[in-house]
Amino acid sequence: MEATIEHSEANPFKHQKNIILVGTKGRILWAKACTCTAGIHHPEGYVLPGGERTQNRARAEFAASTIDYLSQGAA
Repeated sequence: MEATIEHSEANPFKHQKNIILVGTKGRILWAKACTCTAGIHHPEGYVLPGGERTQNRARAEFAASTIDYLSQGAA
């Protein structure tokens, strides 16, 4: 599967580091560092299912592939 790169500073769904698997439902977004309303700091990184963040692109691509696999009813 080929990953594409989309870019837009104003739209987080088009950030240049997002992982979008072409022809699939797998997608992992990149988010800037922030502190949520509960006061928890989240570092910059790929947002994995469950909200965990990582800067490991291979791990994020694997998560995107898994999302696509599970969305096909394979679970």
